[in-house]
Amino acid sequence: GVSAHLLDSDGQLRTWGRCWRKFSSRSLRSLGTCCTWGCQLCCPVFFMTQPRAATPPVPGERPMKSRGQVLGYLWKLCAGVDLTPANLSKIQNWRRRLFVIEEVDRGLAMQYVSEKSDGSNVLASLIRGRTRKRATTGLSDLEELPAALLEPVNPDTRYSMLNSLKQYEIAFFGTAAMQLTALPEQLFPMSLKWTDASGSAQRLVIATSQESDRQAWLVCIRNLWLQDGPLRSPVSWSR
Repeated sequence: GVSAHLLDSDGQLRTWGRCWRKFSSRSLRSLGTCCTWGCQLCCPVFFMTQPRAATPPVPGERPMKSRGQVLGYLWKLCAGVDLTPANLSKIQNWRRRLFVIEEVDRGLAMQYVSEKSDGSNVLASLIRGRTRKRATTGLSDLEELPAALLEPVNPDTRYSMLNSLKQYEIAFFGTAAMQLTALPEQLFPMSLKWTDASGSAQRLVIATSQESDRQAWLVCIRNLWLQDGPLRSPVSWSR
């Protein structure tokens, strides 16, 4: 057996370093990538004592439901960038990230997996928020924005951005997840206005590279916002 001092509070084997932090994301655990095959990279004891897990599903830009969560890749407008047509048309102002909608202590949250935080989930928006004493507003407005035709970039910038996007995908899902082969020519953005637990107004701007995927996200978010229970998704997330 494995010594007790090697186990954490969840009974999982302790491992150290960047690999553990990347694969310890709650959203990735639900897909079966943490404490199954992920730790095989740095923990031979775990590898020898645990069965191999099935290959987890790889999300695309259309929302998919997996084990009580909604997952999908979205383009996120960088923090501090003003919402103007000129800024929306610059691909350098966008980051493609894996987004997760799930129930957390603060309510129903939309989060993204952050590479800077070694795979931790970062809050992007509260769809339905709450505090200990009372419900908070959460999402207050969901708006479809005009499509943004992206400006062409030089070959060096294109190569650098594609390499960065591919490395992000590989870090969390391996080479099988390399779906992106070119930068989009157009983005279809949407705006989420929401109120945090302190009462401050916040805004999240996200986008997809296909109009049909944006409509699927709009229907998904709208239904989750208006319903009462956790992640009782509609029959269809597309019009």
